[in-house]
Amino acid sequence: MRLFTHRAWLVALAGLLTGPAFAQLSQQPQVPNQGQATQATRQGAQTAFPNGITNPLYTNQDVRQALNLSDDQLRRLNAANAALQDQYRTDFSGLSGVPEQDRAARLQELTRRYNTAFNQSAADIINRDQMRRYQQLGLQYRGYDAFGDADIQRQLNLSADQQQQLRLLQQRYGQDLRDISRYAQTNREDAMRRYQALQRQSGQQLNTILNDQQRQAWSGMTGEPFPFQPQWTPGGP
Repeated sequence: MRLFTHRAWLVALAGLLTGPAFAQLSQQPQVPNQGQATQATRQGAQTAFPNGITNPLYTNQDVRQALNLSDDQLRRLNAANAALQDQYRTDFSGLSGVPEQDRAARLQELTRRYNTAFNQSAADIINRDQMRRYQQLGLQYRGYDAFGDADIQRQLNLSADQQQQLRLLQQRYGQDLRDISRYAQTNREDAMRRYQALQRQSGQQLNTILNDQQRQAWSGMTGEPFPFQPQWTPGGP
């Protein structure tokens, strides 16, 4: 079974916003990005890490080329990420014991701490320009998910009503994307057209929520739009 699972919004969406960029994120870099939990197994212990931890954005071949990462930098980033997984494994494993109503907030906090620690390690591996661009790409990749980040909410000065509207949009977008993913199993070409239409619709909806100042600030935070390519991968429900 093959599904359309890539969460990045195509560059066409950027044109719907004022300023240089808006694209989708998971999940979530910052470095790495936050999002849906996936299972990572090591030494017999099964731990649920966000996908952006087990598959950080810098491992995307297009992103690696855009950042001009050397083989040595890639090796050192992988080593730093592996070391942090060992350090945080117990914390993420313990999420299963957190009451369900508190689990999402705890996951968000753990991922924030992990991101901060990774940024500190990465700062000794990649240069300042590479780090700045990587963080921009991370925000583009996260899309709606980024607006759930408390730091982003403060920087954009999002009101409580705007935050609620963005949460609803994120939920609808996720459902629409899942529907397209299922449809892609039988008609990939038409699924791609539906996906692109979804991006245009999402950009138009976002424009009704953010004001001009917020759109300009977001564009500055995300930088030049990056042409993330959708990926068709095996798996799914």
